[in-house]
Amino acid sequence: DGVRLRLGLTPTSLPPRRDGCGERFSTEHAMSCRKGGLILHRHNDLVATWGQLCGQAHTPSTVSDEPHSQTSQDVQAAGANRTEPTPELRGDIAVHGFWTRGTTAIFDVRVTDTDAPSNRNTAPAKVLQRHEAEKKAKYGALCIARRRTFTPLVFSVDGMQGVEATAASRRLASSLASKWKRSYSEVCGFVRSRLSIALVRSASRCLRA
Repeated sequence: DGVRLRLGLTPTSLPPRRDGCGERFSTEHAMSCRKGGLILHRHNDLVATWGQLCGQAHTPSTVSDEPHSQTSQDVQAAGANRTEPTPELRGDIAVHGFWTRGTTAIFDVRVTDTDAPSNRNTAPAKVLQRHEAEKKAKYGALCIARRRTFTPLVFSVDGMQGVEATAASRRLASSLASKWKRSYSEVCGFVRSRLSIALVRSASRCLRA
């Protein structure tokens, strides 16, 4: 499934209909249908893999789940100022000391189908870049206000990484290589493989589960 998706081919022996919604089955629909929870599992699998790797590079105590970017106190303050409140916002993973010592980095993951009908007239790299910009517009200023950094981790279902995700992966590989006393190129390949396997596994689940 993963090889055929990466080559732009349709996987073989697909079921005629989606079991979650009953709609006619297609690869595009399987990668975007929110009924049945498979899309959520895909996101969570990648978040868990990233969190585990960060815990290995630093220590498990430096990694936390669903960090606040905007809290209920911000909503209360907006009410006191008679401004329109916005809901609480949470990232996916926080890692203390990821980019610089003493600073917490917030990561938020998105997996998108670059072959979806809405993206077919746009280069895949541009699709990933657009999603990165959307994430930064939503979380960036709020994280900076709390003296935190924000990095969007955007991937395609067939394994492409956005620019920010590539930079973060290289930083993570550098930290792991230093800790494990292994060559950077070897560990960089290991990190890419772990993330790719998580994406392939979750994409296959969307097609077969």
